[in-house]
Amino acid sequence: MINLGYLSERLKYGTSSKLEYLDQDKDVPFLRIADLNRLKFEPTNIKYISQATAYIEKQSSVQTNDVLISRSGTLGLSIVVPEELDGAIFGSYFIRTRPNQKELNPIYLSLYLNSLAGKLQFERSNTGAIQTNLTIPVIESIRVIVPPMEIQEKFAQLVLDSFHVENESKFLLEQAKHQVEQIILGG
Repeated sequence: MINLGYLSERLKYGTSSKLEYLDQDKDVPFLRIADLNRLKFEPTNIKYISQATAYIEKQSSVQTNDVLISRSGTLGLSIVVPEELDGAIFGSYFIRTRPNQKELNPIYLSLYLNSLAGKLQFERSNTGAIQTNLTIPVIESIRVIVPPMEIQEKFAQLVLDSFHVENESKFLLEQAKHQVEQIILGG
């Protein structure tokens, strides 16, 4: 087991600036805990900020395969940043870790942190009596089991496969709803 701080670039808090949201999806995504649904960012919920604001807040930007960890509320909820959100800005209720991908697969890391082994460590380490909170030093001290990369990649592929099946089932459900509506409307 290795401390997460040794497996990652320096961890970073998200921005706590008050930002103006825009309705245009041509601007820069702003990632919030409220946008999460089943360990993925829900595209229909994501808010956007202007390019100019994103430039000012660039120290709180993410790259593909960064792992965001919730530090308040649902402690330790971990999510990998997908390619379509590369360059997004993240809010202060997240802490960003950028794992060394030669040693640690980001999807495996997220899966591990969301497992019982990760959750128990987060719960043991939280601060605050009423408003629970995680800090960077606490997250850096989280112990991670690091199996060989080929095993990490097998776990990661299972996660990716499950997301694919979930997306396919949503598509089939929408098709079925549409067909039922057509039957009802058509007579």
